[in-house]
Amino acid sequence: MNRSEGKKTEGGLSNPMNPNKQIVLENHVKGYLKESDFEMRNSFISFEIPHGSKAVLVINLYLACDPYMRHLLSSPNNEFASLLTPLPTGSVDILKSKLGFDDVFNYRDEPSLSATLKRHFPNGIDLYFDNVGGEMLDEVLLHMNLHGRIAVSGMISQYNLSKPDGIHNLFTLITKRIRMQGFVELDFKNEMYPHYLEWAVQNLSEHKLIYLEDIVEGLENAPSALVGIFHGRNIGKQLVCLARE
Repeated sequence: MNRSEGKKTEGGLSNPMNPNKQIVLENHVKGYLKESDFEMRNSFISFEIPHGSKAVLVINLYLACDPYMRHLLSSPNNEFASLLTPLPTGSVDILKSKLGFDDVFNYRDEPSLSATLKRHFPNGIDLYFDNVGGEMLDEVLLHMNLHGRIAVSGMISQYNLSKPDGIHNLFTLITKRIRMQGFVELDFKNEMYPHYLEWAVQNLSEHKLIYLEDIVEGLENAPSALVGIFHGRNIGKQLVCLARE
């Protein structure tokens, strides 16, 4: 993570060596990610583009914090703590009132996941989008309807495990003739992104596509923001503002 802070002049960029803040990983992470795993350092970088080069000088405005980053911070064969991110305080009401979900529950507040699913889905589940895996997926399998479909795009509960949890209810795929398929965004990016972009721009302008962003200011707060997404502190996409336009 870095953020440059050089000065511009009318004729271009001056001072070939400019101060640059960096967040450096101090040690490979073991167990839960901590703010102390990172260190803020000051260095210098050049803003000069070589004469005749086709390079483009850019400045980063925002940094995104995403769960996949946890994989990049560990050394091979480490043992990690299991983690299933809870919903932040107040997010249940926000998901219902602002984003339009019919119903929402926080698994941390429920003594029995099985009873909770029966209460919210008395007629069973036809379609399930899974990005959690583990215990949640295992229990949902028991509540799927005949010929149900499950789309799998992630398994955040397994990201910190050296040995993934076992799934015990896969036999229901046979007895209920369930179709379960994994999806990777890259498989569809070239073909679908232009269509998605057109759809998203139109629906954003019409306020039909609703999103939430959780923004913190300054690169120095990036470690706290990244750690927070694994403890349910953020509501919406976690971003770090590096510079204002």
